[in-house]
Amino acid sequence: MKSPIDDKVRYWQSMLEKWKDSGLSQMAFSMHEGIDSRRLAYWKKALIDRGLFTDCKKTIAFISKL
Repeated sequence: MKSPIDDKVRYWQSMLEKWKDSGLSQMAFSMHEGIDSRRLAYWKKALIDRGLFTDCKKTIAFISKL
């Protein structure tokens, strides 16, 4: 049986992934989606603290030639 808390976590995980993929700032994304930017920031921190979201951007590794 799903709990309302599980549904909220899944919803905010989805929104945070959508934000991360958008390339927009948190503020711009929140305005575009019609959500409160403070709520997005709250859930970002809460899910990072619980190990359920990572805010790491993809990095490109390179080797310089000497």
